[in-house]
Amino acid sequence: MKNFMTLMALLLTLSLGLGCSKDDEPQVREAEFEIASSYSKCNPSFNSTESNTCLTIKEAGTNNSYTVSDGTISGFSYEPGYQYKLRIRLTKLQNPPADGSDTHYELIQTLSKEKVD
Repeated sequence: MKNFMTLMALLLTLSLGLGCSKDDEPQVREAEFEIASSYSKCNPSFNSTESNTCLTIKEAGTNNSYTVSDGTISGFSYEPGYQYKLRIRLTKLQNPPADGSDTHYELIQTLSKEKVD
């Protein structure tokens, strides 16, 4: 009976360890982004009550730019007329909302803020 209980405890411990794989952990990375000096138009989701003004952002070192809703980058207050360089933490969400982004953006540091004429 003692061997049976030891075996059951070992199996339980192994199953708990296997259930917590790295795939279950959020993927987090940091990157530098350039933020355009003016709002751009975007299409909010069909059931969104948010404004249709978005920020055009571009990851440094890439040619890809895309838009995110104003207010998406937590801790960042956008002011039109300025071009920004930001260091941002991006966290890939495991269970994103059906009508939202699969990534959470968080300001780490404002690297520059330049007035654009």
